Amino acid sequence: MSLRLLPLVLSLCLLATPAAAQVAGPPAAPSPGPEADLAKVGHFGLQLALLGPASLLSGGLVYQVHPRVELNLGLGFQSASAKSDTTTATASASGQLITPFLRGRSVLLGERHGLLLEGGLAATRIKLLADGANSFGDSIHYERSGLVPMLLLGTGYNFRTEAGFRFALVAGYMRYLGGLGASTVTTTGSFDADDRARMRTSFDRSSDDLAKSRVYLELSFGWLF
Repeated sequence: MSLRLLPLVLSLCLLATPAAAQVAGPPAAPSPGPEADLAKVGHFGLQLALLGPASLLSGGLVYQVHPRVELNLGLGFQSASAKSDTTTATASASGQLITPFLRGRSVLLGERHGLLLEGGLAATRIKLLADGANSFGDSIHYERSGLVPMLLLGTGYNFRTEAGFRFALVAGYMRYLGGLGASTVTTTGSFDADDRARMRTSFDRSSDDLAKSRVYLELSFGWLF
């Protein structure tokens, strides 16, 4: 081969050689989707609610066990009052309802905004006390209490953010499994027996109403850390 052709041959060889492949780095980790950002799986939080099952106010702990499922352990409080009058006597009652509950909530059909379903178990401690007197100064005391188990089921709207804020508006039904035990009534002096019986019946009816199955509405606010 002529030395004059050598540069030309080398140039053609270089043009025919493919460019060296770049060394590929490790594959980039996939960015978390919106569900992972909102879920906070394994995180605990606090929750405060207005209204709710047998409650005017409740609070509790929240734990996220799945991107769409959380557990809620809490305690609800509610007060009650009643009054009974006869021709010669009057009495007033005050009551307390304390309801511990454990429920699960599942978010469906959405991420930040979604449909929520909930179900759980609860038990309401009900106590109603009444005191009164007749026109002669004789007194009456009424007492009734009990622990009544409950099943609850609800559905509603759920909102959550990446920072951990949670809001839910739920409408549900609470089903009591049983009722209260017998009431006790004590009187002093010559308290009329008919007045005693009428007041007992009236306060028994009021306490029975506290342990009736019914619908509930709840607004809850929570934060997962």
